[in-house]
Amino acid sequence: MATLDSFLAHISSQDTKRKLQVGNDILNYLSIEDNSLECENLSAFIDSIIQWLNNSNFKVAQNGLEILSQLTFRMKEELKPYLSSILTPTIDRLGDSRDCVREQAKVLLSKLMNYVSTPQFVLEKLMPAYSHKNWRIREEMCIFLQECLLRYGVVGATNGQLYVSKFIPPLVILVSDQNVQVRETSMSTLVEIYKHVGDKLRNEIIKKHSNMPHQKMIRLLLYVGEEELVA
Repeated sequence: MATLDSFLAHISSQDTKRKLQVGNDILNYLSIEDNSLECENLSAFIDSIIQWLNNSNFKVAQNGLEILSQLTFRMKEELKPYLSSILTPTIDRLGDSRDCVREQAKVLLSKLMNYVSTPQFVLEKLMPAYSHKNWRIREEMCIFLQECLLRYGVVGATNGQLYVSKFIPPLVILVSDQNVQVRETSMSTLVEIYKHVGDKLRNEIIKKHSNMPHQKMIRLLLYVGEEELVA
């Protein structure tokens, strides 16, 4: 009977086709909840799958993200020692040129929030993404934060889970980003925060971010004001 041990010897194969086949076999194995997660060297297994996220072949990287998502669901808090090791390459995959890989990266991040840690903890660990050299990662991080705001809410609201004050400074910086998509997405993310916290956001921007370019400040405050009028 197959176990995780039976896959371990093949995970490090340099043959892409072999890697993809092993990945599919692992996913099929993990999808059956009765199949054991016992492994003589579970750390080596997980570390090897994490390395798949850095693979130049997007299908291998996507398989790695899917396997880690399955392990997250199956292992839950037992996966916590690997959290930091998983997050770094997952951030990089938010910048993948293919939608399917970026979406799978966000699926993994969401599962880590729900089963291994907390939304707040994971979002704070993702802070380096706001200043990543890859513009798509900066944009995707803003989009992901918007999704989290809708999913988890803000502390102070009914059942809200997120403290958003830590995320405001990097978003304000991104309003002046060199990439237009990042600028627009960071602006819409701040507006989404405003929907949750109201004038606290406007007051914080005026008090703590007075060095923000004047035109950007006016534009942001106008955005917030428009949102207020619509509400």
